[in-house]
Amino acid sequence: MSVIHEMIFNLEEGRGRHWLRVSAGVLALFLVLICYNWFCFRNMSTQEAMDSAQLARNIAEGKGYTTLFIRPLSINLLRRHAAKVSSIGASVDTPDPARVNGMHPDIANAPLYPLVVAGLMKLMPFDYRVDLKNRFWSASAKEPNADEGRLVQSRAFRRYKPDFIISAFNQILLLVVAGLSFFLARRLFDLRTAILSTVLLLGTDLLWRFAISGLGTTFLLLVFSCLLSCLVSLARHANDPDNQGAESPNLHSKRAERMGLIYSALAGSLAGIGALIRYPFGWMIFPVFFFILLFVTKRKLLLSLVAVLAFTLPLLLWVVRNYTLSGTPFGTATFAVLQGGPLFPAQTLDRSLNANLDFPVIVFVKAAWLKFVGNIGPSIQNDLPRLGGTWVAGFFLFGLVVCGKDPRARRLGCFLAMTLLVLATIQAAIRSQLSVDSVDINSENFLVLLVPGVWMYGASFF
Repeated sequence: MSVIHEMIFNLEEGRGRHWLRVSAGVLALFLVLICYNWFCFRNMSTQEAMDSAQLARNIAEGKGYTTLFIRPLSINLLRRHAAKVSSIGASVDTPDPARVNGMHPDIANAPLYPLVVAGLMKLMPFDYRVDLKNRFWSASAKEPNADEGRLVQSRAFRRYKPDFIISAFNQILLLVVAGLSFFLARRLFDLRTAILSTVLLLGTDLLWRFAISGLGTTFLLLVFSCLLSCLVSLARHANDPDNQGAESPNLHSKRAERMGLIYSALAGSLAGIGALIRYPFGWMIFPVFFFILLFVTKRKLLLSLVAVLAFTLPLLLWVVRNYTLSGTPFGTATFAVLQGGPLFPAQTLDRSLNANLDFPVIVFVKAAWLKFVGNIGPSIQNDLPRLGGTWVAGFFLFGLVVCGKDPRARRLGCFLAMTLLVLATIQAAIRSQLSVDSVDINSENFLVLLVPGVWMYGASFF
């Protein structure tokens, strides 16, 4: 009986009480996930998610980085570059891109997310057939109707298994983001703030909608969360004197310098990796650069240059590949600031086989500026107030005005403010018809990346 009494005591008052609460929370989250996927999963509903999936399938099947989604603008760029190279006497390995026979090289998408999904397709049992007899994954079998003498569909199409596996993978990534946010908030603030911000993050419907959509935004959100944690660690090792412990000051100084170099290189690499998921994310190197200059006290110029160099390396090979094929560093995405602008309204540019792109730089800049001015107003009025879809953003803005006494919180708030300015500018500059077709769930919604940091910062003031 003493053993039973000890077990009961541990469950009520001892260590078992903590694990019982954690187990109950995990079980509740698991049940919520099952219900959410049962009622809300609708397969891939956006053009971009299906494009990434077919690109990943081509990679997984050994067809290289090629696509079946052939844009006229892509043909135009490949043909123009091939003609330009031929005119200077160089040899071209690929046939005339204007005549598309078989697979077409993709120069529209950043490579990392399709590569990750391709790896998932290699590991998981992907079956691309539509099984009409499986009621859970698709539609039930067709049954004869005696009254009308013809076949009718007894149940509507529900789930396509490959789409669901990709969605489940993104949901796992979102749970990892929640875990990283919990530990970062606990390190910066306290346990209550960490729990509250994590619950708010897991309760944000917009993040789950992105996770089940099949877009790479959740993967990019994971990279951004790692970047936040890396910068917090960089500032802590570089500025906090209490890290010395019982060691000698010289030994601590050398270790701090070494860790500063490591974290600076890691921060720059994460910004470069994010750019390989979504090209516009590359502008995040500017908040990283200025964060190091503002909040690192020793060798700040060296560390900022290390971050920029580490940012450049992941992108370099891919930029060379795109330039070799199309003569542009980012393929069709190079002209995203013109898509939907005064020169090329709606989807005119993507659908133009013979678009004239040989205009002066001043015309390019003016067209991009006019598009930005036209989009920044609605973005401030609509996108910023709906950041994350909840009221917590108001506490974040309040926190920026109040500026708490904790220097770590001030660093985080300053970095989030710089990031908010950069991402809002990017979102207004590249906004296109994709944001009209799917208002919130699209690859051009970059403000959603701020949700973990905004939630923990706002929760601390709440």
